[in-house]
Amino acid sequence: MGSFVQPLRYLRHPGVLTAIGGLCLILGSVAYHIFDRIRIDGVLYRQIVSDKDLIADILPPPMFLVESYATAWELTDANHQPDVERLVTRLRDHERAFEARMNVWRLTLKPRTPQYNAWHRSGDSAEQFFAVLNDKLIPAVQHQDYDAAQHLLQNDLRTEYEIHHAAIDELVQVTRQQIAQVERAARHDLTLSYIVGLAAFVGLLVVTIVTVLFRSTILAVGQAQKTARQMAEARLAAMKIAEEYRAALDASAIIAITDRKGKILHANDQFITISGYNRQELIGADHRIINSGYHPREFWIKMWKTIQRGEVWEAEICNRTKSGRPYWVYTTIVPIRDLHDNIQEFVAIRFDITDRKNLESEQRLQASRARVMFDQAYQFVGLLERDGRVIDANRTALNFAGVSLADVAGKYFWDTPWWSHSKEMQIQLREAVQQVAQGETVRYVTDHPSPDGKIVTVDFLMKPVFDDNGRVIWIVPEGHDISELHRRKQELRKAKEAAETANRSKSEFLANMSHEIRTPMTAILGYAELLADDTAAIEQQLVTEAAEAIYRNGQNLLEIINDVLDLSKIESGKMEVQLSIQSLSEILSDVVTLMQVRAQGKRLELRVEYETAICDSVSTDPLRLRQILINLIGNALKFTEIGSVQILVRQVQQENDQIEIDVVDTGIGMTTEQQERLFHPFTQADASTTRQYGGTGLGLTICRRLAEMMHGEVFIVESQPGQGSRFRLVLHNLADSGESHSLVDAGDQTKDSQTSPSADEASKPQGALSGARILLAEDGQDNQKLIRFVLQKVGASVTVVDNGKLAIEAVTEASANQCPYDVVLMDMQMPVMDGYLATRTLRDQGYLSPIIALTAHSMVGDREECLAIGCNDYCSKPVNRTELIALIAKYAHVLPSTACRSGNAETP
Repeated sequence: MGSFVQPLRYLRHPGVLTAIGGLCLILGSVAYHIFDRIRIDGVLYRQIVSDKDLIADILPPPMFLVESYATAWELTDANHQPDVERLVTRLRDHERAFEARMNVWRLTLKPRTPQYNAWHRSGDSAEQFFAVLNDKLIPAVQHQDYDAAQHLLQNDLRTEYEIHHAAIDELVQVTRQQIAQVERAARHDLTLSYIVGLAAFVGLLVVTIVTVLFRSTILAVGQAQKTARQMAEARLAAMKIAEEYRAALDASAIIAITDRKGKILHANDQFITISGYNRQELIGADHRIINSGYHPREFWIKMWKTIQRGEVWEAEICNRTKSGRPYWVYTTIVPIRDLHDNIQEFVAIRFDITDRKNLESEQRLQASRARVMFDQAYQFVGLLERDGRVIDANRTALNFAGVSLADVAGKYFWDTPWWSHSKEMQIQLREAVQQVAQGETVRYVTDHPSPDGKIVTVDFLMKPVFDDNGRVIWIVPEGHDISELHRRKQELRKAKEAAETANRSKSEFLANMSHEIRTPMTAILGYAELLADDTAAIEQQLVTEAAEAIYRNGQNLLEIINDVLDLSKIESGKMEVQLSIQSLSEILSDVVTLMQVRAQGKRLELRVEYETAICDSVSTDPLRLRQILINLIGNALKFTEIGSVQILVRQVQQENDQIEIDVVDTGIGMTTEQQERLFHPFTQADASTTRQYGGTGLGLTICRRLAEMMHGEVFIVESQPGQGSRFRLVLHNLADSGESHSLVDAGDQTKDSQTSPSADEASKPQGALSGARILLAEDGQDNQKLIRFVLQKVGASVTVVDNGKLAIEAVTEASANQCPYDVVLMDMQMPVMDGYLATRTLRDQGYLSPIIALTAHSMVGDREECLAIGCNDYCSKPVNRTELIALIAKYAHVLPSTACRSGNAETP
């Protein structure tokens, strides 16, 4: 076999094969052409096609004869007077063309053939046709013998024409039959030549293919022998390497081999050592024997599906030893296939990574602790590159800016939201980063807006972090929110300033109050001492002046006390207003009447002017409205020496109607700085004003707050030093009755009311309480004497006791004697038993007669407290005798019997 194959080794070269194939193709082509020439007998197919063209050459002769016959008809038509010369010329042309074509056919056709015979007959008849035409017809026409010409045309010429046409038809038919026969024979020969040529080509191709296959077989056999030798050598080498790998794996890795169901078939020494099981315990078991339960069931399902698909699976697994101790291994499971590509077993290769996992766990724990401390730190902490780009930031800093770490990481610190609110701070921070990158520490205080819009004050610090070589590798920015500390410092500073201001105000107030109290007290004590020395030696006029001075200064003291008490009520929120529908014109008239006496005393004009028609009905507290007006007008009169005081009233049409009352004076006026200090407690324009004009500086403060409580306003409109001032009271609460009527026409004035307070006193009835029995429970002897004198002067019978216990006894005794008291005046603050307990006791005993509380307490709530324990009404000290008499007259019901009124009913 080898000796036979050896000569064919040259067939391996591609050039040789190409040359053999090309030679086969050339030989096949030559054989085809030779055979084609032999089989067709020298008649090519293209000659057959050329013979077909003979039909086209045969057809023109009868066309010449047809045209000549038509021209003869035209020549013999005497009715149309033919052009004889022209028609004769045309006939001569047809004859010459026919003779030329006949000469072509004479050279083309072979004699003694059917084609030649048919052509010869057509030629003879045509020659005879032209002979009759030339010899007979044309001369007859020329002699205008048209009848003879018509006879020739219809007889002799027609006969020759029909003979010629029949011969031509026969010639065409014979020619077509001959061509069809030759064509069939040629097509048969050509088809046979194609078949023979194709067979020759296929034979050569088969020879070529057999040669190539044979050559490939020879090559494959040689290559197979060589490959077999190489595979044997490679297998021996692989077995040697596998043995070495197995030894290396057994020495360093944990090896286990399982079957397709997961049963352990082999376990190396490393597996036995780390698991704590012996080989007998492991063989035949599955890996659940070392399952620690750390991984979820889905973990093992995914592993099993992966290796069942024939794929390699890798993962870190936590197992447990026989003693229960967990250990970690990095596992690779490789499916092993048989020759049919079916999985037969699995090889698990593991490496012990317990120490690494424990170290990672400890590192994660430490990192988690550090991160928690980092994020939970109260201050803002971050980490920057040397160039200022952000590496990290704690949760406190991120939450403050309302961003995530991804939003700021990699950005320059000065371009982050913490600093973007201020270009100046960004420039300052960039310079600070450069300083810290050189190893310096920078610290300063900055202000930052928080996401909720608040400004937070931050104690900001940046310090460098050095490596072991002393080079700066990072920058740590820290910020501590000191807003609360800063706020407290500001509050302390403000509190200190307020305390100092309050202390100054208190000192000024005490000095002012001392002046205001001592001044009237000096007059009161001086005149009282004068009257106490020797009334008989003093003239009656001086006594009257002394009494008026004492009364006037006492009223001043009372006003001071009332102002202080009113402000105290307002500050404590205990001041209340009682709104009701009132006539504004009546209140203004009353106030002007009351203040007219003071205006007349200073020779000032006091008048009211209505600038517009107003709604007279307003919802207000009449007492507090009078208080505001009296205070404003009183101030105007006090600070005005020459000129007038005007009260200008107008109604302003706005979204809600309001009434404006301006108090305009021509007094001393104020500067802008003095105006700014108004409406503050214990404050006047300046100290000189207080010394010259007196007052506590509480009036305007009380006016403004009372007006606000009634939904109004009090403010200064304008003031010029030496030209006077204009204050304005605004009332918003117009009555909702819908009636808007004109009090007076615009421009009307009310002025110079001459009614004085003394006139009211003069009109008091002298016997208003005549016959009334009154019990006065009062511990102050001076008040006992005063009140008893006042009441006895109007006809009352007064019994006086010193405390509540004696009052109860007196009431009980009078009731037992059928002579009850008409009214009990009960002081609330007394020794032994106060008025509250005494009143409550009497009511509990069923006493029903009127009890009027008499007390120096005038704070809001005192009246309500007195009424709550059973008092019928309330009268504050110092006692206004007119109000007291009117109040007693309201409740006193004098009995018609006088049995219990005889004798002395007074208690000394």
